[in-house]
Amino acid sequence: MTPSSVYSDEPNAHHGQITPGSSCGQRDSDLFAETTFADKILTVPPDAVESTSGIATAVVSKPPRQYAQSIDRGLTDSIAPKVLRERIRYFALETVKEFRYVRTLDIAAACFAERPFAAALAAAQRAMRSMNRDGLVQEYVTDRHQHIYALTRAGAQWLNDRTGGDAASSTRHANELTNPEHTLYSNFIKICCEQRGFTAQTERELLDGLKSDGKNPQGGLLRVQTHTGGTKSLRPDVLSHDGAGAVWFEIDKSARGATRKQDLGLLFSTIGTPLNHRPDWLGEGKAYLRHVVIHAFSPGILKTAARTLKDTHPDLSDPLEAMKRDGRIHRSCRLVAKSLDTMVFEVWAWRKLAKPTIEWGQLPTIIGYVTIQLLPRWMGSYRSESKERMQAARGWFDENYLPYVRAPGQVVWRPPVSPLLGDTHNWASLGL
Repeated sequence: MTPSSVYSDEPNAHHGQITPGSSCGQRDSDLFAETTFADKILTVPPDAVESTSGIATAVVSKPPRQYAQSIDRGLTDSIAPKVLRERIRYFALETVKEFRYVRTLDIAAACFAERPFAAALAAAQRAMRSMNRDGLVQEYVTDRHQHIYALTRAGAQWLNDRTGGDAASSTRHANELTNPEHTLYSNFIKICCEQRGFTAQTERELLDGLKSDGKNPQGGLLRVQTHTGGTKSLRPDVLSHDGAGAVWFEIDKSARGATRKQDLGLLFSTIGTPLNHRPDWLGEGKAYLRHVVIHAFSPGILKTAARTLKDTHPDLSDPLEAMKRDGRIHRSCRLVAKSLDTMVFEVWAWRKLAKPTIEWGQLPTIIGYVTIQLLPRWMGSYRSESKERMQAARGWFDENYLPYVRAPGQVVWRPPVSPLLGDTHNWASLGL
């Protein structure tokens, strides 16, 4: 028996009866290549149009061509990916060299502050994993389960080959750490100040430049008089400036005892007064305390700091009129912004007028600010797959939170720019 061909040019019995004029009787070679299935369905024969006057001719319009949307390639539109990778490594390793040990959050703030928080953190994680895999940094876990990175000998050599500096390994120092949380957040606040365009120094850096002597005990910046009649020097955790005066940062990790509460009250009382010793980068016209920022680890510490301020400065809704009515009030404060995470106060005091009037030779004026806010500890535990990820991403540089919340009357923050494109470094000389 001869097997029948499965494919045939002619219709077989399975096709059944073919209606005359039907397209089923046409071979594939008889159909035009550009004729589609939709064209055959919607095409109306010419004789049908002539015989039917009430039916309009069906018009077939081709759908518009769909193009793929343009993709924003970010910095790779201006920098080659390999060159960008080397520049990221340069800034990240320079940050590790400066602070000796860092977190991924610190690298995100130092290298990718202009990006949204999730994108900045993801980019920092990729950079640190890559450098850890190549042996440029070493990862450690502290007693509080914080992942920190230190500079290895290979990482120090990578920097020295490009900068000609004297970078050294910091793995031995990082291995001996147990709970460096306070230092980590001090470094983080300094990075945030620099991303806003202001110079900043931590307490360790300030002590290296200010030596202790009889007039400057313990190398402090501000000398205050205690209630017992003695004097003592105060040092900030971070010192910066806002273009008009010095900004004093305190990282409050635990509840203050009686002595520390007294020191905080004395610090609030010196707002508007000159610093006894100033760094070289702080000009003489700006060497007075203008802003005190308290970063609290918990809401309880935040409330304690606010209560300490109100104990030394009465909280008035209208300080100008209240102080003019009662001359015994020398200093006061006013709450101008409040949320679940922060409180911002104006500090008022009597000041002589440059042009005294017949009635007043001095009037109450704003001499500074106090910002009390929660330390953004939630950023260090951010997880993209978490249900609370939007809440954990709050407070980044695109908001009025870092390095501190500004009052409504102050100038808004300058958005950070990418250091990878700046003119700070001669990339050609660095080979990047």
